[in-house]
Amino acid sequence: MILNQAGDIRLGEVPVQKVCLGTQTIWERSGFMPVMTGVKGYFDSASGFSAQSWENQVEGADIAFSGNVTRTNNVIRIPAGGGGSFQTGVLPSQFTVYLIARAEKTSIWYSGFGQFLLSGITTSSGMAGIEISTGWDQRSRAAFRSQNGQNVDTRLPGNEFHVLAVSVSGQTGRCFADGDLIGTLTYRAGTLQRLWLGKRENFNSRYANEYRFMAYAEAAHTDLEITRNSAWLMQRYGVVPLDSVAFPVWISATGTQYLDTGYAQQSTDMQLNARLRIDSAPALPAAVLQAGTGLQLAYDAYDTTHPQVYYAGGQEVVRTDGQAVQYGSQVNVLLKVGVSATQVGAGSSYVNGTAADASALASGSYQLLGTGFNGRLYSAMLCDDEAIVRDLVPAVRLSDSKPGMYDFVSHVLLTNAGTGEFGYGTG
Repeated sequence: MILNQAGDIRLGEVPVQKVCLGTQTIWERSGFMPVMTGVKGYFDSASGFSAQSWENQVEGADIAFSGNVTRTNNVIRIPAGGGGSFQTGVLPSQFTVYLIARAEKTSIWYSGFGQFLLSGITTSSGMAGIEISTGWDQRSRAAFRSQNGQNVDTRLPGNEFHVLAVSVSGQTGRCFADGDLIGTLTYRAGTLQRLWLGKRENFNSRYANEYRFMAYAEAAHTDLEITRNSAWLMQRYGVVPLDSVAFPVWISATGTQYLDTGYAQQSTDMQLNARLRIDSAPALPAAVLQAGTGLQLAYDAYDTTHPQVYYAGGQEVVRTDGQAVQYGSQVNVLLKVGVSATQVGAGSSYVNGTAADASALASGSYQLLGTGFNGRLYSAMLCDDEAIVRDLVPAVRLSDSKPGMYDFVSHVLLTNAGTGEFGYGTG
């Protein structure tokens, strides 16, 4: 685990980009969450557990348990009356909490029975928390509560683990279940003092609550960050897949497949960040990104072991170092086009153009990959005037095994708009 000076979790040497800035690379799948800005507590059920405590994997207090708390197959089970707290002091005006949990079983009643509580945030002004229960119909109910007596909830596939999250900024809390925003609450800022993880005492004392993960950050994560983190957690911990898709590591194209992003540039500044692998030399230049005939980020054969990545559009062609990329190796690529300059990056080679190329941006809808592209795509992000407009990771629709790229902005799976089909894999 790597912590930078801002207290963000960074695993592998991969920086996480929250907005399109400079030459930073974008989110990649790793051993831990893609981003936990301001992390103070990070608890993974696969490690650091004893009957008395749950280890905080960053510097900070552990969760001290009471009651007959056990772990089986990396699932922490807390019986009725059991639990533990994570002391935070008075929580700041901005914080985010993530939880993976399920109600093992409850009575036929929903209200007040068989629910368990994260964030028994005990204060003189009441409780705020996340509860989940399984009712008589065997469906789960996730409920978010504030100290003001407000409550938002949603029904989920029953008796299963779910990813729940709440992001609080000032007096406003945004509540998420399995990556979807389900409602907003009003909190009393500056009154919350600790997080409590456990199970309420109830008539079904023989059943336990089960947990796999909890994280706490002293920062308000954005909707996009929560959606991405939730999708990553769902994949890692085997939770019901987001929108019925699974997430492999890459998709592959063989020269006839491409993605229509459905987005046309609205401003005079754009940026693409992508991670890909080029597997073979094209007979003709092959596009990584193109918009009509006016803009292309493409590559051609520099020599037998290196493709050369370049930009062509508007008033100029900008080529990167011909030896910066190797066939068969992963590489980050970057394209920035604006009113005054162009920047093209491939691997460690970043080249600045000088022409005003904004006219090339009005060429039509952006297309990822093009005729002749032979290789893999691991991730891609499109930005319009530094706002993220497409945030794409490889995905496979479970109903028909259709591969493509899932967009965390539009919540749509983009599939092949060409001929043949994408491949996909995890290696």
